[in-house]
Amino acid sequence: MRNSIVTLLVLLGALISLQAQQCIIGNCQNGEGTMLYARGAKYVGQFKNGRIQGQCILYFSNGNK
Repeated sequence: MRNSIVTLLVLLGALISLQAQQCIIGNCQNGEGTMLYARGAKYVGQFKNGRIQGQCILYFSNGNK
């Protein structure tokens, strides 16, 4: 189950990273921050080497998280 969740997050991260993005709060390179994407999604969580990693909440443009 945990591997499935990790795989899903990696795939979501890859799809989202293809879109235009903007770091609006914090450190989105190595630390914690908030990334806003062109299609309205918002990632709030941890980053390592400019990529999403670790604990997070992903808010979709339709209000789901």
